[in-house]
Amino acid sequence: MVAAAFLSWLLSSGGFLGPEANLLAVDFSLMVVIGAVAFQSKKVWPLLACGFHMNSLFTHAASFLPLGFAPGAYADTLVFWSHLACLTLAVGAWLERPVPSR
Repeated sequence: MVAAAFLSWLLSSGGFLGPEANLLAVDFSLMVVIGAVAFQSKKVWPLLACGFHMNSLFTHAASFLPLGFAPGAYADTLVFWSHLACLTLAVGAWLERPVPSR
């Protein structure tokens, strides 16, 4: 996710004014990686993070439809789903950490 965030920063026009195919490609690549991890895991939280990221991917894809959208709403929606995916990964990793025995 850190690599995808860095690539998105490098490839973004920065305005959220219209569809950006390069950001869609980065998000799709991240979806493939998170999906592979989620489907191999025996835990539920990677699948939940994958679902949140899929919503972000759908938001990117919807920007290619011939519908008008507000740039602020587009940016806020992407941030919302991205933060939920990151939060899910952080909480899941925290709960799975090894606890030292006393």
